Amino acid sequence: DRRDAPIDGSIAESERRVTQSSNRVVKLGLRLWLTATEGIERQRESVTDWVDQSGNALIARQSDLNRCPQYLECAFGGMPALRFDGKDDYLGFSPLELNGLEQTTLVLVSANWSYTENERWGNEGGPHGTVNAALLFDELGEGDGWGCVYLSPFQNSVAMRFGTGQKDNMDFWRRPNTLDEHPSITVGVKRGSIEDLYVNGGCTARYEGRFPAISHTGTVGWLGRGRVDTYGPFDIAEVLIYDRALSKHELETTFDYLGQKYSIELLSRGG
Repeated sequence: DRRDAPIDGSIAESERRVTQSSNRVVKLGLRLWLTATEGIERQRESVTDWVDQSGNALIARQSDLNRCPQYLECAFGGMPALRFDGKDDYLGFSPLELNGLEQTTLVLVSANWSYTENERWGNEGGPHGTVNAALLFDELGEGDGWGCVYLSPFQNSVAMRFGTGQKDNMDFWRRPNTLDEHPSITVGVKRGSIEDLYVNGGCTARYEGRFPAISHTGTVGWLGRGRVDTYGPFDIAEVLIYDRALSKHELETTFDYLGQKYSIELLSRGG
């Protein structure tokens, strides 16, 4: 599956972009860094382990070969990604403790390569936004999902939550134009009671009046899996999670790094 080869067809050009851009990753507060250019362990095209590059020794893993995402050698701008089939593929990693944080930043480089059943009915992510997720931490215990933390960039919308136990805490942004199967850089930032959503460098939405601290959230993160055994059809190239809110300058650096690496055009910035 060669979705978007390098413009000059050069492997050397792709390697140069990886080396130059990776040196610009913001390291302070980085709790998880998964990039499809590093740390991939696979059996043929099935990815069994995706090794964290943050230094925190986490591994996103799937032991069942029938449920492993597939490795795409040339996905976004000639860079690799992992394809989750939306049926039963997912990777899980733990422990990553988010409870008690009043600040955090979630970053995804991904594409939603197929509509989900919920999208066909105009309800991406399900009634509480927790199904068919790209990145999700389930809540502790049996509840309605208000402790979940997730970020899911669908073709027509983005569903996001920093779970605090607050009922009806649903951050949902409808895109002005469908993204189709194109990749995007999606960033969610929590600063106490204020939560911002950024897409391709622009601040697209701000949500206020949220409980300040994450709580009721589990320590297991999933890629390609939502609640109640639902799965998301995503290509995912990069995941970064911070235990603090990145500054405006740090966000600009992050978008520049990812935009250059994956040849994604950035929008005007704000927020």
